[in-house]
Amino acid sequence: ESSQTGALGLLSDVVGGAAGSGFDADTAASTAATVSSLLDASLFASGMVDARRALGAANADLGGQIAGTVGALATGMIAGAYGGQNKSVVTDNLELRAFRTDCGTRDAAFRLSSGAGVTDLPASALDEAGGGSCDADARRRGRSRRRLLDGEPADVDVKVAQLKNVHASEGDGAVSDLLQIELGGEGATVKVDNLAEPIVFDIPFDYDPTLEAGYDPGIRTGTCYNRSQVLSFDCDVPTTFDCGESREVTLPDGSTMTFEAPVYSGDGVPLDVTVTCPAKTAACSFWDNATSSWSSDGCAVVASTASGVTCACTHLTDFAASTTAPDADVVVSVRYPTPSPTTPSPTSSPTTSSPGPSPQPTSTPTLRPTPAPSVVPVQSPTLRPTAAPEAAPVAAPVPTSQST
Repeated sequence: ESSQTGALGLLSDVVGGAAGSGFDADTAASTAATVSSLLDASLFASGMVDARRALGAANADLGGQIAGTVGALATGMIAGAYGGQNKSVVTDNLELRAFRTDCGTRDAAFRLSSGAGVTDLPASALDEAGGGSCDADARRRGRSRRRLLDGEPADVDVKVAQLKNVHASEGDGAVSDLLQIELGGEGATVKVDNLAEPIVFDIPFDYDPTLEAGYDPGIRTGTCYNRSQVLSFDCDVPTTFDCGESREVTLPDGSTMTFEAPVYSGDGVPLDVTVTCPAKTAACSFWDNATSSWSSDGCAVVASTASGVTCACTHLTDFAASTTAPDADVVVSVRYPTPSPTTPSPTSSPTTSSPGPSPQPTSTPTLRPTPAPSVVPVQSPTLRPTAAPEAAPVAAPVPTSQST
């Protein structure tokens, strides 16, 4: 990696020194190829930002060094061009386009083939860069600036570059390549800051279905069995819950109480945690060299889709699309009050089961003994005893007539 650092330093010095005098097309192409090769090196591999910071301040700024080299290359490419002309170069890790604008081309969109680039460049921004007003009446009123106070408006260079995001690190929210936008003229770059009207530009990124309108991030659940737990939920945005904190819980009757998870598992009532996962939204960020971190100050989102964001910013620097999300909505409930309806169920369960066996003994003696006595007693008295009493009274009068 020391050889990569040395090569970058040498390239930065050479390109920066020659930018004012300009590059021909071949020199620009070979320089861009070298930059692209360095962007593929391990020094700028994914996750190396934090490693570079750990090596010290000099290595931490390597991202800014290569971004500055790209800016100097753009300045050298457009040096010596005439108004309305633009020049470009494309490699695997870098696309750069430099425009020299005049009064006839200032309203153009300054875009790259990827769709990234400036869509609205207000006159105040061009004036900030030394271009002045293209309106003759305005110039006569003294509203033009710098050397334009006594002459024609100057051409302004608009430089747009898209390169591998050398500032991105794991978990920082950046989701796009780096978009560099600069203004200048006469072989120099002008700092543009605190504009009255923002510059509007587009930043594309890889399609993310979680940024679609109407996307539902879903709900997750977990349980705190002891205070040493930290629950992790597989939301689209990393979401955790510290079981060691006291929580105010709303009980079924509407009252609230403060609960804590048990010190040890099994020593008390667990806390059930329900998390509504936060939804991500696209955001506009820029790299703040002063703090070596991403910031969104002075920028606003004009529009966004699942594959790009339109930004409006009052300054120019190195930009990137990022994602942001609010804190997750968390509901904590106590297991004890929730099963309390179930607590009677051990009491009611014997009650429910005791009537169950009752019908069986009752119905058994009623059904089986009844048919047996019904059939036998009815047949026996009806057939035999009725015939015997009728024959005995008919024979009795015969002995009575002989005695007379």
